[in-house]
Amino acid sequence: MSGRDTVQCLEDPIAFASRGGRVEGDLDVHSLTRLQDLLLDDRGTLSYRLTGRLDELRRPRLKVAVSGILVLQCDRCLERMDFAVALESEVLLVAPGAAPTDDDDPDSPEWVEAGKELDIRELIEDELVLGLPMATRHPGEQCGKAGKSAQEQDKVPASGTRQPFARLGEWMTEQKKRN
Repeated sequence: MSGRDTVQCLEDPIAFASRGGRVEGDLDVHSLTRLQDLLLDDRGTLSYRLTGRLDELRRPRLKVAVSGILVLQCDRCLERMDFAVALESEVLLVAPGAAPTDDDDPDSPEWVEAGKELDIRELIEDELVLGLPMATRHPGEQCGKAGKSAQEQDKVPASGTRQPFARLGEWMTEQKKRN
């Protein structure tokens, strides 16, 4: 199997990897249900490429490459953040119920059970969940709050509520003046 397709699953993924198969396609971001809580907007598509091979121990592996843009929310300024996905990973395919013997080794490869079929969307979603940063923030000057001074960030907004640590900042300033 080769070329750009809309393949939903790989039939016999171990045989696919053993013969060096390759498949490419696109996934709609809105179909990635486990990512929805992390996204600000679920429009768009991600491109993927799966390439099979046998490693030096003749074990079947899949190289997973995913690229595209995910729209996340900056944890600092809470504004839209276009996150460029350029993910490449490799997984070892094992038969159902046959966990690798070196599973406790931190250097052992990531592995997935491969039955008669392997759901491509689930595999890619797993890799994205593992590959996204824990905290998403705009780089330095691009963040909406990065260019503001601490006093500007702590000002009371029109709603009348302060930033969570504004009073603490005022107290620390008062303590410094006293010392």
